[in-house]
Amino acid sequence: MSVKCIRIKLKPGCLDQVRTWAAEINSRSDEALATLRDEGITIESAFLEIAADGEYLIYYLRSEDFDRARQVTAQSTHPIDAFHRKFKDECWAERQQLETLLDLVPPL
Repeated sequence: MSVKCIRIKLKPGCLDQVRTWAAEINSRSDEALATLRDEGITIESAFLEIAADGEYLIYYLRSEDFDRARQVTAQSTHPIDAFHRKFKDECWAERQQLETLLDLVPPL
């Protein structure tokens, strides 16, 4: 299992859109979870960071195969994925993958 944590700088003035996007994804969680199953993503969490130099999304993801997940995402016809792509195009300025230092998962 692999993990990624990505810090996404948001374009100025997008904070309301970020909150609207999160509320929409949460209200359509069954649809969002179906896309995660298709992609092979087992955990997707997003956090908002408000810093002196702007707002950021911090994304934490877990998957068996991120390359496969990217391919499935690129070909997805799920309406929720189209909604997410539009949000990314409108609000994401830049992204930086963070270095994983520790990722512990206790056995079940």
